[in-house]
Amino acid sequence: MYLATMKTVCIFIAGFLVSLSVQAQWRVLEVGTTAHFRAVHAPSPLVCWIAGTQGTVLRTLDGGATWRQVSVPGATELDFRDVHAFDAQTALVMSAGEAEKG
Repeated sequence: MYLATMKTVCIFIAGFLVSLSVQAQWRVLEVGTTAHFRAVHAPSPLVCWIAGTQGTVLRTLDGGATWRQVSVPGATELDFRDVHAFDAQTALVMSAGEAEKG
């Protein structure tokens, strides 16, 4: 009885994991920059912010179809490591580095 129950549970878990892997599909998007990105935050299914090297911050309002540069003025020497978006208009970025570059 116990073995049959464990077999049923294992089959259920395997089926669940397979269904998750089918749903999690990645695709490469062109964003029109040579920056390397280290931070991403999506406050909604259509809005996403990304940040990275050369002080680059980009935002999409249409689920990734188009991206707009919304970089911080004067931040071209910064290396952004984190972004937290509150909505389509407001986000905070964090840089890391030596002294004034951090």
